Amino acid sequence: MKMRTLLLLAAVSAVVLPLSSDAAFAQTHGDEDLSLDSLMNLEISSAAKYSQRARDAAATITVISAEDIRRYGYRTLEEALASVRGFYTSNDRTYAYLGVRGFSRPTDYNDRILLLLNGHSLNENVYGSALIGTELGWSLDNVARIEIVRGPGSALYGTNAMFAVINVVTEDGITVDGVSVAAEAGDQGRVATSIEFGTATGSGLDLSGLVSWYDKRGATLYYREFDDLTSNYGVSAARDWDRSAGGVFSLSRGPWRVHGMAAHREKSVPTGAYDTDFNNPHSQTTEQRGFIEASYRIQHSHALMTSMRAFFDNYLYEGTWPYDVVEYDRSDGNWVGLEGTMRWDPSAAHRLIAGAEFQEHVDANYKYWSDESVYFLENFPSRLGAIYVQDEWQAASFLALTTGVRVDFNSTSRSTLTPRTGLLVFPKDQSVLKLLYGEAFRSANVFERELGDGMGVLRGSDLAPERIRAYELAWERRLSEAIWYAASAFRYSVHNLIEEVPIEDGEGSVFRNSGNAHADGLEFEVNWRDLGAFDGDISYTLQEADEEPSEEILTNSPRHVFKLGVSAPVTRIARVSVRQQIESRRKTVYDTYTDAFMLTNLTLRIEPGNHCANHSANLLHRVAASVSVYNVFDSDYKLPGGTEHRQAGIPQEGRSVVARLTLEL
Repeated sequence: MKMRTLLLLAAVSAVVLPLSSDAAFAQTHGDEDLSLDSLMNLEISSAAKYSQRARDAAATITVISAEDIRRYGYRTLEEALASVRGFYTSNDRTYAYLGVRGFSRPTDYNDRILLLLNGHSLNENVYGSALIGTELGWSLDNVARIEIVRGPGSALYGTNAMFAVINVVTEDGITVDGVSVAAEAGDQGRVATSIEFGTATGSGLDLSGLVSWYDKRGATLYYREFDDLTSNYGVSAARDWDRSAGGVFSLSRGPWRVHGMAAHREKSVPTGAYDTDFNNPHSQTTEQRGFIEASYRIQHSHALMTSMRAFFDNYLYEGTWPYDVVEYDRSDGNWVGLEGTMRWDPSAAHRLIAGAEFQEHVDANYKYWSDESVYFLENFPSRLGAIYVQDEWQAASFLALTTGVRVDFNSTSRSTLTPRTGLLVFPKDQSVLKLLYGEAFRSANVFERELGDGMGVLRGSDLAPERIRAYELAWERRLSEAIWYAASAFRYSVHNLIEEVPIEDGEGSVFRNSGNAHADGLEFEVNWRDLGAFDGDISYTLQEADEEPSEEILTNSPRHVFKLGVSAPVTRIARVSVRQQIESRRKTVYDTYTDAFMLTNLTLRIEPGNHCANHSANLLHRVAASVSVYNVFDSDYKLPGGTEHRQAGIPQEGRSVVARLTLEL
C-alpha cells in the first residue's frame, strides 16, 4: 500500500473516530488519573534517580499509564512501546525488538536501550539483552506506569543506556488493596491468566505482587524461501507455540524495601533461523530471568538523603538447533552489586546527586555442544565500577541548568567518561524549552568480545565501546485545559559500532568496531484529555538515519512513523479505544525493502461497576471485561529480520481477537 494512501486513511480516521463518540456520556472509571494536570505533574524517577515532574527533567519523556494499558489492550511491553512517539518495533517470531529514532540493528536483542523494573536493570550480562515481548515472562496487569526517557542515559546508568531508559513501575500494595484475577482467551489457542495482590497495614507494611501464566499454540506459517519438497513446501505447521510464566513482588516498610522478579519462557523457532532444519519440532529457545534487591533510605535532614541498595541477578538462556546432528547452546549469568546514592540540596535552587556502583559478575558462561561433542565451554567473569555526579541549578524562575558526568571502570575494557547537560527555559507557566546534549556508551558484551563467530574460534578482542553523541531541541506547551503538544528536533552520531564482519581470506565472521551512523529527525505530538469526553494522541516522526561514510540508509529504519490513538465512551459503562500506526518502508539486511503498512487495533472495555448504586454488594462492581481486535484490517505486512534468517522480511501477525475478564475478589 502506498504511503500517500496510508496517510490519507489516517487523516480520515483522526476526524471520524472522535466524532463517533457521544460527548454526553459520563467518563468511565480511571479518567481522573488521565487528566492533563495529572500527566503534566506526574512524578517520575528514571530521569534523575529521584522523583521529579516530567516537565522539569532534562530529557523528553513519555509516560504510559495503567489506564492506557487497559484501554488500548496492551499485552506486552512491545505493544505498549509501539505507541510511543519516535519508537517502533519488529518481531522475528522469537524475540521482539525496539527501534528508537531510526536506530534498530537487526538481532541486537535491544542491547542499546536500558530496561528497568522499579529502577533495577533487566539487561542481562551475556548478550546485554532487554526482553520486551512475551519473552519478558510476566503480564502488565500490575504495572502502574511505564516511564520512557529518550536520549543518552549513561551519565547516570552506564552501559546500554544509549537511546533510551525505560522504567516499568509496578503498583504498590495500598493502591491494589486486595486480590484480582484475570483470564483471557483468543485465537491461535491463546490462553492466559494472572493474579494480582496487594495490601497495606497500619504498621506501615506494604506488599504487592503478581503471578501470571501464558500459553499460545500459534499459527501455521508459510515462508516462500523454504518452498520445496525437503522443507514441507515452506509450511511451518504448529511450530509457532509460545509459553511463559513469571511474577514480580515488592515488600516495603518505612525506609526498607525488598523487590524482585522471576520469569521463565519457552518459544519455538518457526523461521528456520541459522539454517536449521525447517519445520523441525526441536528448534526452540528458553529464557529465565530473575533478581532480588534490598534497599534502605535515610532522610538525614530536609536537605540530605542517602540510600543504599544491594542485589543479586540471574540469567539463563538455552537454544536447541536441529541440523544433521542436533546442536545446543547455553548462556547463564550470576552477578551481585551494590550502589550508594546521595541527594543533597545546598540551597532551595540547587540540588546535587552523587553515587557509586559496583558489580561482581561471578558467572557469564557460554557452552556450545551437540549430542556427540562439546565444542566450547568457558566462563568470563568480570567486575564493573562507576562513580557519577549530577548538578541541578535553578538559575532563575525561568531558567534551569542540569549537568552530569559518570566514569565507568570495566575489568574487560577501557574506562569510559560520559557527560550530559540540559538547559531548560520556562517562558510561561504552561510551556518549557529544552536544549539537551548527552553522550552514552555500550561496552562489548560477552558474546561479541569473547565468542566471535559463536564457536570460540575467533574473538573480537580489544573492542572499543560504542559511543553516541546526541543533541535535541524540544518545545512542550499546554494550549488549553485539555490539549498539550510537544515538538522536537534531534541529531545524533554513533561511533565504533560493533558489527559482525566476515573474516578476510577465511571462513566465518568476527565482531569489530567497523561502523558509524548518524541521524537527523523531527517529532511532533498532540495529546488531549477529556476533550468532549474523549482522550487521545497523535504523533508523527520524520527521521533520516544513515551509515557513515557511505551515507546508505540504515537497515530496519523507517523514514516516516505516524501514530494515532483515540479513546471514547460509547455507553455509560463501555469505552472503545482505537490505536493506529503507519510506517514507511524499511531496508532489510539483503538490500531489499519491506512495504509500508498500516496497523489498526481496537479494544472495547466494559466496566459496569462504575455506575452500580451499591458497590460493596453488587458483583458487577468487581467485574471488568474487554474484547480486543488486533490488526483489524488483517494487514499483510513484513518487518526485517537478521542475517540469521533466509527471509529478508518476517511476516507479522494477521488479525487476531482476544477476550479478557477481570474479577476483584
